[in-house]
Amino acid sequence: MDLSKPETLLNVLVFIVPGFVWNSTINALVPRKADSWDLSILRFFTLSFINYAICVWLIYLLATHPFFVGHPFHSATAWFAILFVSPAVLGTIVGLNSQNNFFRGILQQLGINTINPIPEAWDYIFSKTPERWILVKLIDGTAIAGLFNSDSFASSESDKRDIYISRVYNI
Repeated sequence: MDLSKPETLLNVLVFIVPGFVWNSTINALVPRKADSWDLSILRFFTLSFINYAICVWLIYLLATHPFFVGHPFHSATAWFAILFVSPAVLGTIVGLNSQNNFFRGILQQLGINTINPIPEAWDYIFSKTPERWILVKLIDGTAIAGLFNSDSFASSESDKRDIYISRVYNI
């Protein structure tokens, strides 16, 4: 793939960027396992095509309506919305749905069991982030107590678990 060719950059913009924006928005809201590069590219393609399926009415108008044909600024704005804004909005909807388990709750009411998309209990409990008291026991046996709140942080990298507790207290 020659990235110096304009066609290649256009193909990346059209077929990968909307899916990347959608996926990145979801990842910002819900911790997920890292995928291999080839699986990520497939996900970006799939999300991009779903985005285009949802925006097909606007794409049709862009190609046929005299208003868009005669006004390049409005046409460019609409394409910007299709390529960047729409995937960000859709990613936010999917991410918030995953955080609140709305769709999962409906499926469970119908007797359909689903798999939770959050990879580990660590990620699940720390993604909820209300204020809570925690007790951390280190490998050497030392215990640290503290208040985990919005100023604290817990990593979601499975091979590099670390935690920052904003307020630490003696037991």
